[in-house]
Amino acid sequence: MAVTNIGVVNYSSTPDTEVAKWAVASQKQMHDDVAPAWGIPAPQLNLVPADTPLSGIDSWIIVVNDAQQRIGLGYHDLYNGQPVGYVLVEYTKSDGQTPSRVFSHEVLEMAIDPEISKQTSPIDGIIYLVEAGDILSFDAGGYRIDDILVSGFGTPAYFQLDRGTVYGIKNDLPGPLPAAAPANMGTMLCWLENGLLRTTFPALPAGFPYVARRPHTGSRRFRRTIPREEWRDRELPSRVAPSARGMAQSPQVMAAGPAPSASVFQGGGAPLTQDMLSTVAEKLGCGVAEIWAIAFTETDPPYGGCNADKRPQILFERHIFHKLTDGRFDSLNPNISNPTPGGYGAGGAHQYDRLSLAMGLDEGAALQSASWGIGQVLGENYREAGCASPQDLVRQAFASEDHQLLAVANEIIADGAAGALAAHDWRTFARIYNGPNYAKNNYDSTIRTWYEKFNSGASPDLTVRSAQVYLMYLGFEPSDIDGIFGRRTRSAMNEYQLRNHLPITDELDDTTFASIEADGKAVQGGKLAASGQ
Repeated sequence: MAVTNIGVVNYSSTPDTEVAKWAVASQKQMHDDVAPAWGIPAPQLNLVPADTPLSGIDSWIIVVNDAQQRIGLGYHDLYNGQPVGYVLVEYTKSDGQTPSRVFSHEVLEMAIDPEISKQTSPIDGIIYLVEAGDILSFDAGGYRIDDILVSGFGTPAYFQLDRGTVYGIKNDLPGPLPAAAPANMGTMLCWLENGLLRTTFPALPAGFPYVARRPHTGSRRFRRTIPREEWRDRELPSRVAPSARGMAQSPQVMAAGPAPSASVFQGGGAPLTQDMLSTVAEKLGCGVAEIWAIAFTETDPPYGGCNADKRPQILFERHIFHKLTDGRFDSLNPNISNPTPGGYGAGGAHQYDRLSLAMGLDEGAALQSASWGIGQVLGENYREAGCASPQDLVRQAFASEDHQLLAVANEIIADGAAGALAAHDWRTFARIYNGPNYAKNNYDSTIRTWYEKFNSGASPDLTVRSAQVYLMYLGFEPSDIDGIFGRRTRSAMNEYQLRNHLPITDELDDTTFASIEADGKAVQGGKLAASGQ
């Protein structure tokens, strides 16, 4: 078993935005520090909505305020064969510790020992449990990633597991066992003896008693004292909402190695709103004309962020997939994985066909190899776009154009292109946002042309534009999604009015718009999954 795709569900009073920052920092820690030290895959962390069961998740972190079964500030276990960790946010704070550090502690321990079976060879006659985070279990033993505190951890060398020579990463952990870090870092050692779990803090003053207790029945440490065939799952903490039980138990366990796809995304396709347009303009320090210029430069006709099936406009880049998978699939399907850019073919559904094939090979790499939505944010740049994972970026792109545009703004700011955009330095903006080869596609002159058009006073009417989007979803042909009430938009509206027994009008009235909007929202969006699912 390998932990490759962790679903994070937040039931606590902590905002999702804050938990997402913990997930991003923890994922960076796993990729940069933990996975190389322990020789394990670096899992992706995905903040998923509560009460929305998703496939493709092989382990879980559940964030709650507290739990009646307190087993530390956080804990992890196996439920129906899947690793599940809990972070007790308010209880952690009451103990003077930091929830983000406990969060990363549970992530790294689950990833290092998902089956809860690692132990040392006898060291001075004692067989220790390999629980890497417990070796530095206080905030003082942690370190910061992007100003988020993450947990310190012990390495295989510390546990005398014949891998490497460094005992701790970014800390002063001495080693090997039974050496301990300074007392304020909280080295906790655990071993089993005669059916009892023995725990000690060796850096505390001489004579400080260690604890000997029988592990909680059904817990991961209890299971170490009995034959594996007698293992059984224990119940989830009673304060956790019933839906969390379903989240923890419903998905199938994925195989180790490069993760095949199991995620399924479905189009919501909500059109752009004035509130988000204004928010992004303020965020970027520019006007709305600049934003419309980006949207029309980046998307193909009819220029909306979504296709007629409510799925985002995408372009799959085979050379990115090649790079992210080290060319493993080049010979299998050169149209999907190839060091040479190109081979795009038609837009729309064809791009999703290509992406679905790639998802069947490696979901994470595939989603990072497509550009998404109204500003064509490359999935590989999900962090810059403000998302916790590629799946998070895709889920947001499927939800609405508002989410798509916010991702664009986040990436522009993260890449340092906001100043050039506000100053109308189109070459600099094109080089940063589109890449060094921007001139091949005349990106700078194209975006300048669109800006000049919209700056002259011809900005799209968002009510008309929303009607165009919904008419497209309903199978009518309003022409471009440009917010202009032209001949073809009027014709599509009149056809809708005729079919729905509404008065035929020359303008978009409130009654007609309300009906179009309601019917458009009711249309079932298209899905994205791996080919064959």
